[in-house]
Parts: sequence; structure tokens; C-alpha cells
Amino acid sequence: MRELPPELFRHWVHSREEDQGDVQVFRPPDFAFPPSFGRDGFTMRPDGEVIKDDVGPADGTVQVPGRWDRPGPGQVALRFGGVRPDYAFTVVSIDDDRLRIRLESSNPTPENGASAWQLGQRDRIRAFRAHRYVLIVAEGQLPSAGHEVDIVQSPLRIFPQEFDLLSRALPGTRTDGVVPYRFAKVVRFPADQPIVTVHHADGDDRVGIEPSGEDLAHFVAVMPDETTGLARSGPVEATGMSPHLAFDEAFADALANLPSFTPPYPDAMSHIQGVDTGGLFGGIAGFHHLYVRVRRTSD
Repeated sequence: MRELPPELFRHWVHSREEDQGDVQVFRPPDFAFPPSFGRDGFTMRPDGEVIKDDVGPADGTVQVPGRWDRPGPGQVALRFGGVRPDYAFTVVSIDDDRLRIRLESSNPTPENGASAWQLGQRDRIRAFRAHRYVLIVAEGQLPSAGHEVDIVQSPLRIFPQEFDLLSRALPGTRTDGVVPYRFAKVVRFPADQPIVTVHHADGDDRVGIEPSGEDLAHFVAVMPDETTGLARSGPVEATGMSPHLAFDEAFADALANLPSFTPPYPDAMSHIQGVDTGGLFGGIAGFHHLYVRVRRTSD
């Protein structure tokens, strides 16, 4: 499917009762859906605009505007400037009455002999605000030093986005007993939302977002204070983090955190420049992160 089919450019509503495995099914809004507590969906327009329908508070619908592009044949990438998670899908099949898509997975997959990721244990989770970024800090215990944790966006299609606390065993056998951990993850999160939800092995926590105080002054200093728009042609900055001290990971994270870009004319070029690189270590968040701050300018 080299070109996107014209049937895609309309309002589609998720018919989740028809989902099969990793393939989701969407129907036109006049379809005879069974009763449901809210349904997500989207409207794509040929000019590059998309309106995402998320299930919001009290099972209502929250509409989030964004932009779409085509990363490859039959593929669509939707970007929302940090207001909600970006995501991508591949069109499996489409006609006037039904759209079937396959979502790209956002969950880390096992590699190098590591076990599969599972929801992890926590003793406490806190969250701190730095402009349009939120620092999520999880503390708990691991079965051994041969385990690791991560925090990723939940696949749940809801506004605002939610997150999963995950853990897994690394290759090799470790019998050194239970060890404490503290793990920090920086995410973009809507500035007007005071609570972030994190799922874990014991359920989920609705975590009140605290202001970053003096203890986190260095963290706040490296996070850009920008007014995010969905179409910015002027200079705009974003910061990415890597808990593995990997430049490629931090740079890719910074690119993902940039607001969506609407070219001022066809074939306009953007320039991404690294403007600051450094490390954060220790503190109340237990930092062990390389950060990269980038600036985008365009023709």
C-alpha cells in the first residue's frame, strides 16, 4: 500500500469488540456499536491534520488535535506535540465500512537472553513537574541485583497518557537476595494535568505531581521552558534523557520530545542542533542520566 487510501480520510471509531490480537478494528460513527463506556477514535484530513478522540474523565470524549505523516508504505505516524502520546500504525485493510490497523508496540521487548518485561513492584512513586516535563521516581525492591526496571507509556488509549512500571531479569543467575532500587524517568506530560497514573504489579497509583524544589534545581535548569504549539516554524528546544548514559538514546528521546512541525512550504528543511550535553547523578531522584538538549530551526 504505497499511497494512503482515500477512505482513510474520515471519522473512524474504535470497534474494540472486533479486535483480533494486535489488529484493531474501526468503523464509521453511524455503525451499530454495542453499549460501551466511551470509545476512542480519530479523524484524518488530507492536509495533514488529525483529531484524536480519547476516552476522558467520566467516560466522556477528549479531542486532541495533531498532525500525521507517512514514515513508510501503508504506515501512518500521529504526533500531538506532547499533549498525548504520539503513536504509529500500519493499515492492514480498509473499505467504506471497516478499517483494520496494526499498532506499533511501545513496550520494550526482551533481548540478549533477558526475560520478558512484567509489571514491577514498588514501595513508593513520586512525580515532579519541570515545565512540560514530569520526572517520575519509583522506589522499591528487586529480587536480586540481576534485575532492572523501566517506566514506559501504557498502551491504554486514554487522556492523559498513563505509564507502566516494568521489571525483568537480566541474563545470568544472581542469588544475592533482595536489593532496593530507585529509578527515575522523564516524560512529557500535559502542563494542565496535576496527576499522573502509574500501573504496577499491585495495581495503579494516581500520583500527585509536586513542584520541583531546590533539590531538583539542576534538573529544572536543563529542561526547556517552552510554549508548545502544534505548528512551530521558529526555534524550539527539547531535552532527552538516557538512564544508560547513551548519547544515541538521549538524542532520539530529545527528537521525540520536539513539538510537531508543520513545514511552511513543500520540501522545507529543518536543522536540529545539539546545544547542551551533560549528566545528572544522585539526588532525591537517584539520577544516573545523560541528557541532550536540542534546538530545531527551519527554512
